[in-house]
Amino acid sequence: MKRKSANSGDVIPCPSIQEAALQAVRDDTVIDGLLFEQDALEDFESAMLDFTGCVFRHVRFAGLHVDRIHLSNCRFEQCDLSGMTFRDGTISRTEFTTCRCTGCTFDRMKFKDALFQETQLRYFTLSDCHLERLAFEDCDLSHAILFHTAQKGLELLRCSLAETELQETPLAGVDLSTCALEGISTVPELLRGTIISLDQAPLLIPLFGISIKL
Repeated sequence: MKRKSANSGDVIPCPSIQEAALQAVRDDTVIDGLLFEQDALEDFESAMLDFTGCVFRHVRFAGLHVDRIHLSNCRFEQCDLSGMTFRDGTISRTEFTTCRCTGCTFDRMKFKDALFQETQLRYFTLSDCHLERLAFEDCDLSHAILFHTAQKGLELLRCSLAETELQETPLAGVDLSTCALEGISTVPELLRGTIISLDQAPLLIPLFGISIKL
C-alpha cells in the first residue's frame, strides 16, 4: 500500500506526539512536517510509525512496541530514546544531536545519510543492519555490540569504543584514529583495512597474537 502524507510544507508545532501517532495509525498516514517539544511518546503499540520532516526537541520515548519505525529528514535534539528497539525500519537523512540512546537496539535496520552527534550510546546494539554513510561524532559507544552488520561509508570521529564488541562486522576503510579503543573485542579479520594512529597500535596488536617486548 502506498502511504499518503498527513502534512506538508514547513515544520509546524504540534500539541501532542501521542495524539499525532494515534491519528497516523488510525488514518494510515505519515506524520509529516511537525515540531514536537517537551513531550513524550509512551506505552504505544503499532505495526508501523512513519515520520518525515519532523523535529523532536526534549522528547522522551518509552515503552514503544512498534514493528517498523521509519524516519526520514528528521532531527532529534536532546531527546531520550534509552532502551528503545528499532526493528525492520529505515533511518535516512536524520540527525540525533545531544540525545540519550543508552541501551538502544537497532535490529535489521537500514541507515542512509544519518548522523549521531554528541550522543550517549553506551550498551547499544546494531544487529543485522545495513549502514550507508552513517556518521558518529563525539559519541560514547562504549560497551556497544555490532553484530553481522554491513557498512559503507561509516564514520567514527572522536568516539569512545571502549569495551565495544565487533562480531561479523568488517570495518575496512573506517578511520578509527581519533577514537578510544581500550578493551575493544574483535578478531583481526574484521580490522583489515582499518585506519588507526600509531598510539593506538599497542591496544590492537594483542588481537593478532603479538606481544610487545620492552
